Amino acid sequence: MDQYVDPYPPDLDFPTIIYLEEHSKKQTVLLVRTGDDSHLTARVNFKALRKGGLCLPLERTDILATSEDVVRVSLTTAVKFITDLQQMEHTTFLEPVTVSKMEKSENL
Repeated sequence: MDQYVDPYPPDLDFPTIIYLEEHSKKQTVLLVRTGDDSHLTARVNFKALRKGGLCLPLERTDILATSEDVVRVSLTTAVKFITDLQQMEHTTFLEPVTVSKMEKSENL
Protein backbone atom coordinates (compact mmCIF):
# COMPACT_ATOMS: atom_id res chain seq x y z
CA MET A 1 0.00 0.00 0.00
CA ASP A 2 1.16 3.44 -0.80
CA GLN A 3 -0.48 5.23 2.12
CA TYR A 4 -1.59 3.65 5.37
CA VAL A 5 -5.07 4.41 6.70
CA ASP A 6 -5.58 3.45 10.33
CA PRO A 7 -8.74 1.32 10.51
CA TYR A 8 -9.30 2.01 14.21
CA PRO A 9 -11.06 5.15 15.40
CA PRO A 10 -8.63 7.27 17.46
CA ASP A 11 -10.89 7.29 20.52
CA LEU A 12 -10.77 3.49 21.02
CA ASP A 13 -8.33 1.98 23.51
CA PHE A 14 -8.90 -1.58 22.29
CA PRO A 15 -9.02 -3.31 18.92
CA THR A 16 -12.39 -3.63 17.29
CA ILE A 17 -13.80 -5.56 14.35
CA ILE A 18 -12.62 -4.23 11.00
CA TYR A 19 -14.88 -4.69 8.01
CA LEU A 20 -12.34 -5.31 5.28
CA GLU A 21 -14.71 -4.44 2.46
CA GLU A 22 -15.15 -0.90 3.77
CA HIS A 23 -11.54 -0.57 4.87
CA SER A 24 -10.18 -1.68 1.47
CA LYS A 25 -12.18 1.08 -0.21
CA LYS A 26 -10.25 3.63 1.89
CA GLN A 27 -6.80 2.11 1.36
CA THR A 28 -5.09 3.21 -1.83
CA VAL A 29 -2.41 1.55 -3.90
CA LEU A 30 -0.38 2.45 -6.94
CA LEU A 31 -0.71 0.21 -9.97
CA VAL A 32 2.48 0.47 -11.99
CA ARG A 33 2.94 -0.81 -15.50
CA THR A 34 6.51 -2.11 -15.66
CA GLY A 35 6.75 -2.43 -19.43
CA ASP A 36 7.61 -6.12 -19.18
CA ASP A 37 4.48 -7.50 -20.76
CA SER A 38 6.05 -9.88 -23.26
CA HIS A 39 4.56 -12.86 -21.42
CA LEU A 40 1.04 -11.37 -21.59
CA THR A 41 -1.41 -11.69 -24.46
CA ALA A 42 -2.05 -7.92 -24.42
CA ARG A 43 -0.39 -4.86 -22.97
CA VAL A 44 -1.69 -3.79 -19.54
CA ASN A 45 -3.87 -0.74 -20.01
CA PHE A 46 -5.27 1.61 -17.38
CA LYS A 47 -7.67 3.42 -19.76
CA ALA A 48 -10.77 1.62 -18.41
CA LEU A 49 -9.86 2.70 -14.86
CA ARG A 50 -9.45 6.30 -16.00
CA LYS A 51 -12.62 6.36 -18.13
CA GLY A 52 -14.60 4.73 -15.31
CA GLY A 53 -13.55 7.47 -12.89
CA LEU A 54 -11.84 4.91 -10.63
CA CYS A 55 -8.45 6.65 -10.50
CA LEU A 56 -7.58 8.90 -7.61
CA PRO A 57 -5.10 11.79 -7.62
CA LEU A 58 -1.52 10.48 -7.55
CA GLU A 59 -0.45 12.96 -4.85
CA ARG A 60 3.19 12.09 -5.40
CA THR A 61 6.05 14.38 -6.25
CA ASP A 62 8.17 11.61 -7.76
CA ILE A 63 5.61 10.66 -10.45
CA LEU A 64 4.24 12.90 -13.18
CA ALA A 65 0.48 13.22 -12.92
CA THR A 66 0.27 12.67 -16.69
CA SER A 67 2.12 9.34 -16.57
CA GLU A 68 0.31 6.57 -18.44
CA ASP A 69 2.23 3.94 -16.47
CA VAL A 70 0.99 4.68 -12.94
CA VAL A 71 -2.46 5.09 -11.41
CA ARG A 72 -3.69 5.37 -7.84
CA VAL A 73 -6.82 3.37 -7.04
CA SER A 74 -8.51 1.91 -3.99
CA LEU A 75 -7.35 -1.50 -2.87
CA THR A 76 -10.77 -2.87 -3.85
CA THR A 77 -10.39 -1.53 -7.39
CA ALA A 78 -6.83 -2.83 -7.68
CA VAL A 79 -7.78 -6.36 -6.63
CA LYS A 80 -10.69 -6.39 -9.09
CA PHE A 81 -8.48 -5.01 -11.91
CA ILE A 82 -5.77 -7.63 -11.33
CA THR A 83 -8.19 -10.54 -10.99
CA ASP A 84 -10.01 -9.44 -14.16
CA LEU A 85 -6.66 -9.23 -15.95
CA GLN A 86 -5.71 -12.67 -14.69
CA GLN A 87 -9.06 -14.10 -15.81
CA MET A 88 -8.67 -12.53 -19.26
CA GLU A 89 -5.17 -14.01 -19.59
CA HIS A 90 -6.41 -17.41 -18.46
CA THR A 91 -9.34 -17.35 -20.89
CA THR A 92 -7.21 -16.11 -23.79
CA PHE A 93 -4.53 -18.70 -23.08
CA LEU A 94 -7.06 -21.55 -23.10
CA GLU A 95 -8.89 -20.49 -26.30
CA PRO A 96 -6.18 -21.59 -28.79
CA VAL A 97 -6.20 -25.14 -27.44
CA THR A 98 -7.87 -27.33 -30.05
CA VAL A 99 -9.01 -30.92 -29.96
CA SER A 100 -6.13 -31.99 -32.19
CA LYS A 101 -3.61 -30.46 -29.78
CA MET A 102 -5.32 -32.18 -26.87
CA GLU A 103 -5.31 -35.51 -28.69
CA LYS A 104 -1.61 -35.17 -29.46
CA SER A 105 -0.79 -34.55 -25.79
CA GLU A 106 -2.84 -37.62 -24.76
CA ASN A 107 -0.83 -39.82 -27.14
CA LEU A 108 2.51 -38.86 -25.55
